[in-house]
Amino acid sequence: MSKRTAIIDIGSNSARMAIFEKSSRFAFHLINETKARVRIGEGAYNFGGFLQEPALKRAF
Repeated sequence: MSKRTAIIDIGSNSARMAIFEKSSRFAFHLINETKARVRIGEGAYNFGGFLQEPALKRAF
C-alpha cells in the first residue's frame, strides 16, 4: 500500500489541508485538498496579539 501524508496549514485567516500519496521515490500525487476560512486572528490585534476564544472555537 502506498504511503499517504497529510499537510495541515493553519493561518490567521484560513486553514488548509492537503493529502498526498507517494507514487514513486521522489513523486507525490495529490489525493484531496480543502480550504476553509476560519479567521483565527480576528480580534487578536485589539487584545495584545492573543488569539480570542470565539475565533479559536470557530477554527477548531
